Amino acid sequence: MKHLVYLVAVSVMISLFMSSCHDDYKTDFSPQLGSSMFLLNGTDTLSFKYIAKDSLYLLDTLALNDTVRYRLFCSTYANDMTSLLLSQEGTSVKSEVLADNTLASILTPESKVEESQLYFIENYNGLILPLQMVAVATGESLLSWQLSSTSKFSPCYLRFRVVVK
Repeated sequence: MKHLVYLVAVSVMISLFMSSCHDDYKTDFSPQLGSSMFLLNGTDTLSFKYIAKDSLYLLDTLALNDTVRYRLFCSTYANDMTSLLLSQEGTSVKSEVLADNTLASILTPESKVEESQLYFIENYNGLILPLQMVAVATGESLLSWQLSSTSKFSPCYLRFRVVVK
């Protein structure tokens, strides 16, 4: 009986040892995008609602020349961010990254900040990005942010519909 207990204990220890030596173990997390409240013309918050069937946020109607500032929260947890890209349908708003020297230090030379096409150097997994959009024409625009990472569950999207009257 004593030998059986000893054999089971050794088997368990060997199993634990062998499972902890898996060299190419890597955890994949889904990247996440979120935003802060939208600040309208520096004083008021802009209301919005989520439209589940379209998987997007509909912002309250803007007037011409309104300026909306917000922050985009990007997280890839244990994985590296590779890119953050903005695609825009419609011309009613002009979107702009409020970049500084800190942002430039984590971007690759291929990045085009003025076009909101950001490519990251290795070893970055989080970012809070200040942004603004200005209502420049009447109509509707769809802003779609895409965050990509080294995860197999990449990319993720955050979409806003903006109406200007």
